[in-house]
Amino acid sequence: MAELTAPIRDKSKDIIEAGTLRPAWGTGVVAVLAAIVTAWDPLVEKLLGKDPEIRHKLILLAMATGAWVLLAGVDMIARAYATAHVAGSDVVGAPAGMKAKKTKGTDETGYTVSAIRVKPDADKPEFLLVKAGKGAAWVGGDDLEFT
Repeated sequence: MAELTAPIRDKSKDIIEAGTLRPAWGTGVVAVLAAIVTAWDPLVEKLLGKDPEIRHKLILLAMATGAWVLLAGVDMIARAYATAHVAGSDVVGAPAGMKAKKTKGTDETGYTVSAIRVKPDADKPEFLLVKAGKGAAWVGGDDLEFT
């Protein structure tokens, strides 16, 4: 089982491979610190003046927590964006009504081509075939005949 480490010890530079607990761990720590700061009267009095109302303390806590929630959300969106833009396959919808017949082994007719996938490291595209009563499957173009 992988060892969970604190984000301070995470030496990864790549946004995709950075520790997945970093936003949650950091947000939790900051939320606890914000609660402590809000409850600690001498510091609150320096920030908000003498004898601040409880609603002002709650607003301070909500603002601190909200800022860190926003940062955690931005971090998650950045990771998702970076992960989605890693060199991978390009998938496009197939033209409407495109039919194919599998020619590898015994010929099978009646397949509808739903999508076309082009991998950066492949010479030829693959086609997503769908047929009633069978599961969808990616098949190489060499094993198909288009009708």
